[in-house]
Amino acid sequence: MARKIGEDDVEGYRVDAQLLSDLWIFRIAARVGSITGAASRLGVTQGAVSQRVIRLDGRLGTTLFSRKNGRLILTSSGEHGLS
Repeated sequence: MARKIGEDDVEGYRVDAQLLSDLWIFRIAARVGSITGAASRLGVTQGAVSQRVIRLDGRLGTTLFSRKNGRLILTSSGEHGLS
């Protein structure tokens, strides 16, 4: 007998527009390799890109980038997120 999925079950699988937007910005930052480059490409401020990445880190409970010589380096969690 199949179990009916309740509202509580679905809540954990919901993807909202904010998460999709943050993931999109993360992907551009990862491709460009810098917050400044991503901001320029998106036509927004560096602070806006940085805050979105920080929010995504918090939401996912992991760090997606580390910094080295002014460049963004994907952590293993960040690399996994792009695959």
